[in-house]
Amino acid sequence: MAKSFDQELFERLRAGGLRKRVANVLSEAEAAGRGAGGRAEQTVRTTIADLRRLADELEDRFRGATRGATRTASGGTTKRSAAAQKAAATRKRKATQRSTAAKKAAATRAKSSGSRSTSRSSSNGRSTGSRARSGTTRSRTTARSGSRS
Repeated sequence: MAKSFDQELFERLRAGGLRKRVANVLSEAEAAGRGAGGRAEQTVRTTIADLRRLADELEDRFRGATRGATRTASGGTTKRSAAAQKAAATRKRKATQRSTAAKKAAATRAKSSGSRSTSRSSSNGRSTGSRARSGTTRSRTTARSGSRS
């Protein structure tokens, strides 16, 4: 009689979506009863506690998803919500660091480019006066065509 009940329990657990190994352990523990030195009973209690935790987490997640069309951080578990808040704070802190570094770099570039532009124009030796562009272009093209032949 116990064997058929064992098989019925196994099939019912499998139909409920449990893995074969878990269903087998639970059905064997039920058949062994309390006479197996308490190990079987402890295994069953641990498995049931795990399944309850899983069911609670699923309820938490789905309760949040059915509240509205958009899913918010408050809809998940408290652990996930705390992790989301921590991640948001980290992103904000990193953005502030990037912004500060960019402002500092821009100030440094502005400071050095102001002194660099005057020294560059004087050290170049090039004048910015009016130069005949057409003349320069012609001499370059004739120089190129002359070197090709």
